[in-house]
Parts: sequence; structure tokens; C-alpha cells
Amino acid sequence: MSNPSRRDLLTVSALVVTAAQNAPAQVGRSSATANEPPKRPALNPHELATLRTLCDLILPADEHGPAASTAKVAEWIELMSSQREELRILHTGGIGWIDQTMLKRCGKRFRDASPGQQSELLNLIAYRKNDDEENLMGPGVRYFSFLRMMAVDGYYTSAEGISAIGFLGNRVVDEFTVPKECSEYALRHSPFANEQG
Repeated sequence: MSNPSRRDLLTVSALVVTAAQNAPAQVGRSSATANEPPKRPALNPHELATLRTLCDLILPADEHGPAASTAKVAEWIELMSSQREELRILHTGGIGWIDQTMLKRCGKRFRDASPGQQSELLNLIAYRKNDDEENLMGPGVRYFSFLRMMAVDGYYTSAEGISAIGFLGNRVVDEFTVPKECSEYALRHSPFANEQG
């Protein structure tokens, strides 16, 4: 993989912004949505498997809920990418960048690398401070930032994610009281907080 030019970096940035602004919102989807066949395959089997691995590293199972793979987050991203060419290009390019970078670092594609090697690469692209032309991490930083947002969106609009946060919406309540801590926080951060009354 040749060194990307400034134009390449700007193109990737533009794709990330465009995809983020135009990606369709999904509210309250069920994990069954991820089982719907896409109009056309957006990712090949290796790309989809790599995406599953990445999503599970972003959202692993914990005491609050299952891993992203249980909530079919990668399949949801695949479905969204099959509907929008910009998303497909973003994900195939981003996964390709991660694989090529891992090949250069340790001679293996991302999924075949050890957990330690995977974490080492993700730790490099997880921080925006590493988004510069000097170390050539910029495309990876921008892709991983977008992937994290999309994975979180997919997870917390799935049945598993909604359950994990204990969402109690869509129910009739007789009374709703804003918790005192929330009111105090909002008032402290209000533009009117420092005005003399």
C-alpha cells in the first residue's frame, strides 16, 4: 500500500463526514433487522468477519449486556452499507486499511493477529492526536472513530442494547419527576448560571 497523499486523506475525511450526515437513523430496531438480506452484498465474508471482530472489541460482553456480535451489530452495519454506496466504500476502505497496516506490522491480517497485536493497533488509531500525516495513521484514526459511533448506534438500538441500559420508554406513566441531580447539573451548565438574579 503506497503512502497516502494529502488528497487521499481529505477524500477519506469527506467520506466519513458525508456518511455520518447521510446515514439513516435507526430507532428501536430489533436484532431481527440485521437478519434481513441486503439488496446487494456490501462486504465480502472476510470483511464482515473482520467487522464482527472490531465491533466486539469496541463493545465486548460485560455485566450489563452481551457483545456486539450477539446484537448483530456487524450485520446491521452490512445492511446499512448495502443501502448506501458511501458507507460501503468507507467500510471496505477502512477494513482494508486496518488489514494492510496489520500486515506491515506483523505479517498477518487483523483477524489473524493475536489479541495483543490487535489491541496495539487499535490503541494507535483510537486517539485523534495520532491523526497526522507524519505517522500515516490518519485514515485509520478517522475510520475507527466513525466505526465506533456506528457500532454504538447499532448496539444501543438493538433489543440487546436497549435491555443493557434498562430503557423503560414507550410506557405509560402517571407522573414523571426530573431527578434533582439532573436539574442541578442542567442549571450549573446553563448560560444563565452566573447571572445575578
